[in-house]
Amino acid sequence: MKTHARAVLELVLKQAQRSRASEVRFSSGMYPAVVVQGGPRFVEGAELKLETVRNIHHECLLLADRSELISRTNASYPFVSPKLGRYLCKYRVRGNTASLTLLPEPDATEEVAVARPGKSPRLRAETRPNESDTEKKGTN
Repeated sequence: MKTHARAVLELVLKQAQRSRASEVRFSSGMYPAVVVQGGPRFVEGAELKLETVRNIHHECLLLADRSELISRTNASYPFVSPKLGRYLCKYRVRGNTASLTLLPEPDATEEVAVARPGKSPRLRAETRPNESDTEKKGTN
């Protein structure tokens, strides 16, 4: 059974992936935000509580296998969501406010770019010289 934090994380990451977001923000007292070129777009739902942001951070730590960072108030680590990609996670707590920022790792997009389809055969350049060129070289 999914926890509420896991469900919120997956929902927001799916929306971020669809909109090609450059950043995802979870801040206590605010709605989750997906940052795109025009600025932040808030995800409909409830405002996040401090405990919810902390639980989303714990879910990210579980995915990253970095449970030793659970007690820190500042942490930065990479994590992989099996279906939603790789992210750099930045967590910070100040007083009664917690913020969690997820940045898609640039390397993740490079891996996708490597698998490009080849050119169709009709677009490939011919490497064989013309027969007439061969004959001219032979007669010289």
